[in-house]
Amino acid sequence: MRPALHAVRELLLSPRQFFESHDPAATLPYAVAAVLGFALAFTGVLLFVTDQIVTSISVDVLVLDNPDHPVQSLCQSYGPEAYPECAEPDFYRRTPTAVAQESLVELGWHAARTFIILWVLGTMGFAFFARLVGGSPSVRGTVAVTAWCVVPAFVYLGVAVAVVHSALPVAVLSLTDEHNLIVYAFADHKLPFLLATIVIVLWQWRIARHGVAADADLDSGGGAVVAMIPLLLAFIAAVGLPGLSVLSPY
Repeated sequence: MRPALHAVRELLLSPRQFFESHDPAATLPYAVAAVLGFALAFTGVLLFVTDQIVTSISVDVLVLDNPDHPVQSLCQSYGPEAYPECAEPDFYRRTPTAVAQESLVELGWHAARTFIILWVLGTMGFAFFARLVGGSPSVRGTVAVTAWCVVPAFVYLGVAVAVVHSALPVAVLSLTDEHNLIVYAFADHKLPFLLATIVIVLWQWRIARHGVAADADLDSGGGAVVAMIPLLLAFIAAVGLPGLSVLSPY
């Protein structure tokens, strides 16, 4: 156990030394184990956050807009004969627990899909740009380096726990639309997540530059350029494209 913790510590604090003493391709099983550990931790944090959000809601029933109900002007002009959905109520009532459970499942699947997409695209990006600058990356090594980049993302989970522990329990949440309840709860706390994302991406860049350089037989400068491009694109996507960031408002 202690050698494993020492290796992870070395990866985080001195990635150059880590990849000089460990062939990236040979670390693939351990990198996958790190990914699985992050997935378990993410699930635990998501369950904790959901429970805290439900506890913070001061009402027993949430009044939500009915997304299937047409705009009122259409119903007044044409009636339910033209639009049968006009016969449905404008609003419906749900308990906070039921809404939170649906939000939990929705956000969980969204996060899993996003993570898989970024892992695949990151691996392809590292391999493509490494070959573009004359490197010779291996499949196992590139997959492993991309997987190791997930380790700094534990910071994101810590920020989520800190925010929900310090801010959300004293908030009164009243959801009146179809936003995901968990995303809605964090809507006023975007700055900590933005700062965490910047720190994580820079940390991932340190890991990836040395990992790619070791695997693709590049110098440190070449590894830095190769690592920078996919991570920069991922950062832009994470903070700027709706639906791609784990905590985006869709």
